[in-house]
Amino acid sequence: MLRTCRADNSSKRYILLDLDHNEEPWTLSSIEAIGRAVQAAFSQGTSSASHDSEYAVRNGTFLVPRVGYDSTTSEVVKLSQRSSGAELQPFLQTERSLRLFIQTPGLLDSLVFKDDPEAQEPLPESYVEIEPRAFGLNFRGIMVGMGQMEEPQMGLECAGVVKRAQGSAAIHFKAGDRVCALTGHGHWASSTRVPWTSAARIPDQMGFDIAASIPMVFVTAYYCLFECAHLEPGEKVLIHAASGGVGQAAIVLAQWKQATIFASVSTPEKKQFLMDTYQIPEDHIFSSRDPSFARHVKAATMDGRGVDGVLNSLAGELLDETWHCLAPYGRFLEIGKKDIQSNKHLEMRLFNTQ
Repeated sequence: MLRTCRADNSSKRYILLDLDHNEEPWTLSSIEAIGRAVQAAFSQGTSSASHDSEYAVRNGTFLVPRVGYDSTTSEVVKLSQRSSGAELQPFLQTERSLRLFIQTPGLLDSLVFKDDPEAQEPLPESYVEIEPRAFGLNFRGIMVGMGQMEEPQMGLECAGVVKRAQGSAAIHFKAGDRVCALTGHGHWASSTRVPWTSAARIPDQMGFDIAASIPMVFVTAYYCLFECAHLEPGEKVLIHAASGGVGQAAIVLAQWKQATIFASVSTPEKKQFLMDTYQIPEDHIFSSRDPSFARHVKAATMDGRGVDGVLNSLAGELLDETWHCLAPYGRFLEIGKKDIQSNKHLEMRLFNTQ
């Protein structure tokens, strides 16, 4: 109760003294303890928030709450962790392959590396084995780790060095090649195996950290724009969250295809970034924080026709507004997860071609 009073009214001091329940309340020692508590609490004024406000008396000792380092307890905790099987080891080992496992979905403390059960299996035909030097971590991986997606794998991309190639893969890669790759099965492991078609060489001057961020975003953008939307030169496309990884990849590909780009971003800084980096006109960039972008897209297209393609990652009301930005026979590419996971419904009026 007193802690609540302190939080509600910082102008007053609420002092708690817990007397020793093994002694009579009105003994001389208890009176002395009350005086000592009052003196300690108020001797330096009432404005300082750093003063003690809670005291206790036990066996003649005046106590205040404190947090301190306890080396003995620390050692006990370390020993208990070792006995549970968790220990620090190098990620890359000559005789041992490790893989990340999620023991309890939603608990990041349960992420642990264990022996890779597939490490001793023969390398499949047309596969390459890669020693990863960096992994890509995107929003999807975070959602899996937090238990917000019903999927067991966190990572889908990496960059590293080819250790060996099997069969026809040896035509395209050799040991020592620097590559980025889609891991497919989605494991973070000290040695990963992928079909050779899922890997690509990277320039010598490109760092592994940069290379690990390339596969997922460009494959996603390429598949959406070209395999699904069949984007053609001169068509108009709306790219949401355009300053993100997939968004920037989509901009690069759409510009290569000579499409007209409309984009949405969440901050003025991101808007300026698109203007400076990709030379997108200012009047083609809108806010993704509110539904006003739909009105602007309609106004920017001839007779309010809308766009030929949408790459969408917005949810809820903003998804609905995006749905209405499509021109007749437009293509809607959904890469967001929230509305899919919640099984959201879409309005059907857009399919009325009368």
